[in-house]
Amino acid sequence: MCAELEKWSLEERQEGRQEGLQEGRKEGLQAGRQEGESRLTTLLKLLKADGRLQDLELAIDDEKAREKFYQEYHIS
Repeated sequence: MCAELEKWSLEERQEGRQEGLQEGRKEGLQAGRQEGESRLTTLLKLLKADGRLQDLELAIDDEKAREKFYQEYHIS
């Protein structure tokens, strides 16, 4: 009976660990999305405020250009 209890306890810990990892991944993805949206919104607002409408369109469509603008505006 003691061996069965230990086996059950081990299985429960492993299941709890897996649930914790899944929840952590989910929270990390959500935080990453929010951060990405915040960066993009900041960039687009700055480009618009500076009257750089062609660059704004370029930032929407071109990832490399967007990264260049992030550096130019010191958006991390």
